[in-house]
Amino acid sequence: MPKEMRSHGVPEPRLQLLSSVSGVFSPGVLTDLVGSSGAGKTILMDVLAGRKTGGYTKGDI
Repeated sequence: MPKEMRSHGVPEPRLQLLSSVSGVFSPGVLTDLVGSSGAGKTILMDVLAGRKTGGYTKGDI
């Protein structure tokens, strides 16, 4: 890990999963999220629902 990350208090490298993504989910409309096993579907939904307690998240929801 680069020294400058440690000096800013980042204990481990960060992995950027998404960039410049937007979307709208309408109430009362079933929306499907598909992807291969291990693609991060559950983690994405946990982050969006505010259930993710570990790690680092950044951005607007």
